Amino acid sequence: MNSPGGPPRDRNSDKFQSFKDAIEHNRNRRLRTQRLIAAREAALTKTLREQNATEDEEKAAREDLAKQEEGFLRAARRKIGIEDFENLKVIGTGAFGIVRLVREKSTGNIYAMKQMRKKDMDRKKQVHHVLAERDVLALAHTDWVIDLKYTFMDKHFLYMVMEYLPGGDLMTHMIRKDKFTEEETRFYVAELVQAVDYIHTSLSYIHRDVKPDNILFDARGHIKLLDFGLSKYHPDLVTNLAGGQKSVNNSRLDTSVASVGSVLEESTLLTHAARQKLCSVVGTPDYMAPEVFSGTGYDESIDWWSVGVIMYEMLFGGPPFSNETHDPLVTSRRVQNWRRYFHIPTSNGGCSPEAEDLLRRLICDAKDRLSADAIRAHPLFAGLDWDHLRELEAPIKPPVNSETDTQNFDDFPEEMHAGTHAFPSQGGAESPDPVDYIT
Repeated sequence: MNSPGGPPRDRNSDKFQSFKDAIEHNRNRRLRTQRLIAAREAALTKTLREQNATEDEEKAAREDLAKQEEGFLRAARRKIGIEDFENLKVIGTGAFGIVRLVREKSTGNIYAMKQMRKKDMDRKKQVHHVLAERDVLALAHTDWVIDLKYTFMDKHFLYMVMEYLPGGDLMTHMIRKDKFTEEETRFYVAELVQAVDYIHTSLSYIHRDVKPDNILFDARGHIKLLDFGLSKYHPDLVTNLAGGQKSVNNSRLDTSVASVGSVLEESTLLTHAARQKLCSVVGTPDYMAPEVFSGTGYDESIDWWSVGVIMYEMLFGGPPFSNETHDPLVTSRRVQNWRRYFHIPTSNGGCSPEAEDLLRRLICDAKDRLSADAIRAHPLFAGLDWDHLRELEAPIKPPVNSETDTQNFDDFPEEMHAGTHAFPSQGGAESPDPVDYIT
């Protein structure tokens, strides 16, 4: 219907514009598919070269990639929509949506589905974060990163369907245990180093949001990284890394560095932030490097600062710069003045000289922070089989009774989200023909 007093609407013109938009969408999708294929091929070539793969190993790896590419193309041609999934349970909430446990009707496979309301994403200008996450997950070809299965959208929501890891996130296990043993810490920091290094060297991305909530456990107790919404593509990253690696002198540990001027006392109570507190703060500052706040620029070493903070929290039961209420403003100030506030507890045995030395070489000025290779060479990891970490028995095995077990996740009643994120098949939002937005 024409608006009162307005010019008559040209329906043929509207149809023609829709036709042009569809052509442009298909063209962009084809170009993006070609770029992704080329990027995955380049990443595999780089990995094979770094591992000095034999001719047979290279042939097997390329055949495996070719099969995966065929699967990607089949999935891209197949129209996937919300009607292809059965909703089982809400297992997570965030600033822009919820995460559901779902079953794919045609295969019976269990997945985690992130459901994000487009209106919220548009209003808060967060769509580019979703696209950034999609790009990274589509490129990743590793056991260290969660596997993306499908992405699609309908009139109201964006959806990302990923593998379901029933072991819960790292924060869940840190809250359960309060503190990790040094052996447990050593193992999971090593796995985290492998995951972060893959993002840097194979994908040329900086994660920028490495924190316990973004580290998931599989049923065997091994970890994977997720949530790449804040990640940043850095095309010169690999070149920069190759230009000069910060190293560690194995014969001398830096435990003599004192926390001069520290205002923290031995009796300061370290606690993990409550789940509700973490969910209410977008981009919690606990794991952010000081240079992020300074506005003077930063590089991939901000992710190694985050690894150091997580290591500290594993060992001592809480992040190093939070106060008792986990006030983000207080934490931000302390991080920016980290020399004054950084303190390694010595009560109850503290930690080994090797662990303390590694902490001080990660939670430090960016120019002094260790690289991935230097971390691997650190005395704390002496004797560790870095090439076969995922084949080792993990020190923490989450309780998992079935493929749909959710005991390692918080409970989120479905009715809490019926108004804003109702599952369409339950009488919620209208779900027209799905539109792919990944390829």
